[in-house]
Amino acid sequence: MSCNITSGISTGCNDQVGGIVGIHYFQWYPDLVVEKDANGVIIRIYRESAPMFNMHWLYVQADNGMGSVTETYNVGGTGNILGFHQSASFFIPETATPSVGDRNLNEFIEAIATQNNLVIGIETQDNGPMESYSQKCFVFGLERPAYCASGSKETGVVYGDNNGYTLELAADSKEPMQEIAYMAMHSYNLLERLYDPNGVSYLTTNTIWNLDKVASYEGANVSLYDPPFLPLMRRNLLIQPGETVTYEVLVTADWSTDAFSGTTFLPQIAATGSMTTPFYEFFVMDTSFYPIPTAPGPAIIQGKVSFTNTGSTVRSSEIVLRGTTPSGINMNTPPFVPSITFLTITRST
Repeated sequence: MSCNITSGISTGCNDQVGGIVGIHYFQWYPDLVVEKDANGVIIRIYRESAPMFNMHWLYVQADNGMGSVTETYNVGGTGNILGFHQSASFFIPETATPSVGDRNLNEFIEAIATQNNLVIGIETQDNGPMESYSQKCFVFGLERPAYCASGSKETGVVYGDNNGYTLELAADSKEPMQEIAYMAMHSYNLLERLYDPNGVSYLTTNTIWNLDKVASYEGANVSLYDPPFLPLMRRNLLIQPGETVTYEVLVTADWSTDAFSGTTFLPQIAATGSMTTPFYEFFVMDTSFYPIPTAPGPAIIQGKVSFTNTGSTVRSSEIVLRGTTPSGINMNTPPFVPSITFLTITRST
């Protein structure tokens, strides 16, 4: 935002300040792995020593004007940029109750105040129901860990004064804040079960997954769809024009004999969407940690796919069977209920 000195100058000043709704954080590790999509947006962060587990982001609510983030460019005498200082400030009222462990508020403040090894995520808009997906989120502390830079306690004097704590988390970086997908901070344990109202046990071109956990974060980006000539309601993910969507999943199932031809694994999975001409994008299978099964029984497969919507809004089914003979693969349910775990379910423009 511009100050009085730069008022009327379109480029503004060297500080960028914006309102936020929340701050995410986790402990920095030296073996962090960062994945980005084709637009350079971070879609997943995990440890090299634990590649099947996304980082567990903790959360501080900072809406209602109680939080802001500032990035300052440190400029040298000749105009060259020497570095970037990021700062996230937020207020916690005395009445707040931490949801982390069994700590009380004073213990939580003490723990945060001594931190010097954090990664900070900035959420600019909650993706609740009927919210848009246009707001960007940011992260800092990946290059050099963030730390608690300052803090204060206010008791208030008259009615309406703040009564609580103000904390500032900061980092010094060689690069500016990076954009991170909203769902990259909400994908610690996104496990979804097969939608099984009538004993469905086949992976087909119309397989439905519950998407209960996904819906709690994706909000209005999950539609309840009643397709013509098909008996079941299903949830679909909406992909807006210009969005790039990335799915990376683990599919866990008790694969039956019809999933194999000898030792060859037959199922091919894809993401599909309804457009004027329906599309199918095949997942690229990753066998680094889960080899392709060669015999019937419980097994996990891992795959990743990205799709950029260049047309109108797409209603997407994220995991279906495609290009396989036979047309349906028995997944031996019940009692073993197939599931998908989203390692990545992110979008950017």
